[in-house]
Amino acid sequence: MRIKNQRILCACLVALNLVFIWGNSLLPGSVSGDMSSGILAYIEEILGEYCHIGEFFLRKLAHFSEFAMLGLLLSWLFLLLRQEGIHRFTLPLLCGMIAACVDETIQVFSPQRGPSVIDVWIDTAGVTAGVLLLLLGHFLFVKNHSNNGGNTK
Repeated sequence: MRIKNQRILCACLVALNLVFIWGNSLLPGSVSGDMSSGILAYIEEILGEYCHIGEFFLRKLAHFSEFAMLGLLLSWLFLLLRQEGIHRFTLPLLCGMIAACVDETIQVFSPQRGPSVIDVWIDTAGVTAGVLLLLLGHFLFVKNHSNNGGNTK
C-alpha cells in the first residue's frame, strides 16, 4: 500500500507542477513581465551589487528550473511505476518534451505572448537535468544500500 500512496502523491505533484507551468503561460505578457521584474527587484535587493543577471536570464532560468522539477517528478513517478532499462530515462524525457511543446502552444493564445523554440530547448534541458539528477540519486542510493548489506545505520 505504501507504493500506491507514493504513486498517488507523485502523480499529484506532477499535476501541480504542470498547473504551475501552464498557468504561468496563460498569463498575459504584461502580467508575466511585471512578475519577472518584481522577482528580479527582490533578488537585486538581497544580492545588491553582486546581482547582474537581468530579466531575460531570470526568465530563462525560471523555464529551466520549473522543467527540471518536472523531470525529477516524472522520473520519480516512472521509477515508482517500475519502468526498467532505457525507459527510466526516455519516458520522463518524452513526457517533459511534450509538456514543453504544450507550454509554448498555450502562449500562442495568451495576449502579448508567443511561442519560442528556444524555450522548448531550455525546457527540455531542464527536464533532462531533473531526470539525470533523480536517476543519479537513485543509483547512488541503491549502490550505498547494497554495499551496506541492506543496513542503513
